[in-house]
Amino acid sequence: MLTYQRNKVWRDEVSLWKDVVQKSSQKARPYNNLGNAYIMQGDFAQAMVDFNKAIELNPNFGFAYCNRAASYLRQGDFNHAIDDYNKAINNDPEYTRAYWGRATTYYDLRKYDKAWADVRKIQEMGTPIDLERIQPLLKALKAASGTDH
Repeated sequence: MLTYQRNKVWRDEVSLWKDVVQKSSQKARPYNNLGNAYIMQGDFAQAMVDFNKAIELNPNFGFAYCNRAASYLRQGDFNHAIDDYNKAINNDPEYTRAYWGRATTYYDLRKYDKAWADVRKIQEMGTPIDLERIQPLLKALKAASGTDH
């Protein structure tokens, strides 16, 4: 009987993370992960609620800022996305995911010098880079800016 009841919790990501939030309501990570689950379902409004709660519980939680930035981007709100990437970077200056997100957003805004600055920062940090994942951005940035800073 217990296994059957637990299967209800595991039926999808949202139900799983809702259960975790109920059991750990004062921890930021479950809210962050619930927000990600809502993004996967296309429910950006609810994702924002959960990312906001994660940030309220832990204002230094860079993952939540990056995930909220992704939600802003999917809603076309580039300026708030940049703000959240900046907050993530301020909390953790070595957080490469935030630099890549911000570089991509700057590229979308045609702020190529700023995008290149973030690319250079990542390269300076010596962080291993998933070239397959970022190659399209680098190629597009080179073509759009006419340079390969």
